[in-house]
Amino acid sequence: MEQTRLCAQISTTTLLTNIALNALMIYVLFPRQEAAALRGVALATSISRLVEVLLCGIATHKEKGAKCTFSSVLHTEGWLRIDFWRCAWPVQANYLIWGCATAAIAAILGHIGSDVVAANALAGTLRGLVIVGCGGLGTAGSILVGKLLGQGDFDNARWVGEKIFAGALVLGALSGAILLMLYRPCIAVVRLEGSAAELFRWMLLVNAVYCVGKSFNSSARTSWANISSSSLSSLKPVRMS
Repeated sequence: MEQTRLCAQISTTTLLTNIALNALMIYVLFPRQEAAALRGVALATSISRLVEVLLCGIATHKEKGAKCTFSSVLHTEGWLRIDFWRCAWPVQANYLIWGCATAAIAAILGHIGSDVVAANALAGTLRGLVIVGCGGLGTAGSILVGKLLGQGDFDNARWVGEKIFAGALVLGALSGAILLMLYRPCIAVVRLEGSAAELFRWMLLVNAVYCVGKSFNSSARTSWANISSSSLSSLKPVRMS
């Protein structure tokens, strides 16, 4: 709802809270107690998410826009529910598949050896750092396209979607190139023993290609871009009270 600054503030607050609580659990409350520290880290993550939910709830009552109330959560419209599930089930299926695949990959790598686990952990961390811009582009693009579609301006929505799509490919390729350039600086700082360094090189290459696909997937180029102009023209914007 065009509240990007507020979202950034809440996310940053949650992240800093999680880091502070993790440090408290590991270095202050449970030093040299790995099992207790691990449970403390899990608790810290849960507390941070609870803080995030509370901040979001407070913000909905202070900021302009839709108000999140208990009655609004329980109230649904039949036509909206049908449209929602028609769009939601492919997304849910996608996340389910990705979740199972991620768990399977972790299990496979864990059985191969510690070098693979170390190289994959470092490569995944670097990938998460360089790809944040791609997620930001997708979030901003979804707001722009959603607003235009809500206003019934389908031609401009399609034009903006195409520009976001092109920018996502460029940004994804740039993120992948940056990821590859981080190999030597990381090797100079992080000590990888055995074959971990060579594995890390190949994992960076794979993750560089992944950045392009991830950026494309996050660019808000949804199925509406492939709908014919005649189909779009038949849609009407809906004003909700």
